[in-house]
Amino acid sequence: MESLQVALDSRLAILEKTPKIRVGLNGQLAFTELLSIQRDVQPADLFLASQQFFTQLGAVSNLQQYKDFNDWKTEYENWYSKKGRGDQMFDFLNSSLSLVTNAANRVPLYGSLVQTVSSGVNTLVMSFGKENRELRGKSPSMLRLLNVASQFEQQKSVIDYEWTAITKN
Repeated sequence: MESLQVALDSRLAILEKTPKIRVGLNGQLAFTELLSIQRDVQPADLFLASQQFFTQLGAVSNLQQYKDFNDWKTEYENWYSKKGRGDQMFDFLNSSLSLVTNAANRVPLYGSLVQTVSSGVNTLVMSFGKENRELRGKSPSMLRLLNVASQFEQQKSVIDYEWTAITKN
């Protein structure tokens, strides 16, 4: 009887410990799965954050998003419709400005395109008389914006080129 009681007690002890062991093992398995999921989620989070960052980075050189440029462009279009038409240089400047404005979100703004617009706007500002003070006053901030966007795009293109070379290696 005593040996049977001892066997029964040991069997009960094993049965009492078994659910605790299973729960403990299930908890460890769940924790391991969570770590695995976290490892999978982190690259996705990084990808989404970098995608958002590069989208914002690409929008930096879009001149149409800046109030100074839009204000200047409105004034310039009013001036051009009244006095600038017919002059070959101002027609060329107008075409260049339209190209810069329309292509700014698709084409990098640097090089000869920006130089043409900058020198054209400088010439335009020099030709203004006293009646165009408002447009003349807005021109330096627009030129500064154009030049900063151009420098930014140039540096970004150098980094993109280097990054492509590093990835290729």
